[in-house]
Amino acid sequence: MKSIDVFRAIIAGDVEPPPVAKLIGFEMTEVDPGRLVAEGKLIRAGRTIGLVEGRVTDDSGSLVAFATSTCMTLRGDAARGR
Repeated sequence: MKSIDVFRAIIAGDVEPPPVAKLIGFEMTEVDPGRLVAEGKLIRAGRTIGLVEGRVTDDSGSLVAFATSTCMTLRGDAARGR
């Protein structure tokens, strides 16, 4: 499929659009038993693009997980069916 065909399929709703940005990196580690606290935070909310982050800490306040995401906000007809 040529690039123009992919764009046409996205516009027609036949193919999901790609994410705005995607980067995945992780390191597996063991966490001691105890309480974990997860927090989410909106870093930036633009008209169509937003940036969010998530953090998980253990009982001692040590960071055990961290994630960010760049999100596209769809409104009206563009959001219908998603």
